Amino acid sequence: MFLRADYKNLYTVDLICHGVPSQKILFDSINEKQNYTSIADRISFRNNIEYVLNVFQNNKILFSDDLGKNGYMKEFMRGTIYRENCYSCSYARNERISDLTIGDFWGLSEDSKLFNKKNEGVSVLLPITNKGYELIEILRRNGIIEERPLSEALNGNAQLNHPTKKIKEYYIIRKNISKGINKAYKKCRTKREIVRDIPYIHNIYVKIKYRKGKG
Repeated sequence: MFLRADYKNLYTVDLICHGVPSQKILFDSINEKQNYTSIADRISFRNNIEYVLNVFQNNKILFSDDLGKNGYMKEFMRGTIYRENCYSCSYARNERISDLTIGDFWGLSEDSKLFNKKNEGVSVLLPITNKGYELIEILRRNGIIEERPLSEALNGNAQLNHPTKKIKEYYIIRKNISKGINKAYKKCRTKREIVRDIPYIHNIYVKIKYRKGKG
């Protein structure tokens, strides 16, 4: 034990972590056209349940891009731009070391009374020790808590079972990152994304798809 004692008023909490990219990759991704991060005072990656990369100064948005268009956000979700040690993390497993593990409740079943509240945000709370149970009982006084099978959390959160695994896009980005991170992202685009990024062709594609739908 790091503190060499069990303090009654000390509670430890850990997060279900997917992985963490370096600050340099984040800043390089944002600053391709303008050095926004030199004047920014806040960066957010989520607006309630929507994944949106926003860069703020004095509560004014300097830069904004959503998950479907932003290379950093897409590759973060795919797990291709994390720090190298994330891919061998000793803590991405179901044997935890804190009193309580918290995270988004991916895997929540439809028979849950909280399933319809997913758009408002539902968290998973995994008590590991007696202190963890104590924390949940404290939270129960001011929140809505429902016991669910552990298998739901394990099946919905890969990082409760193993670290993020490297996929082919990981190697594509590492091979091309010297040319610039946003150019490396473009090497990972799917054919549909390439078409979408060419406005004229995209409009033709949408019209053809619409006509086929009309039959």
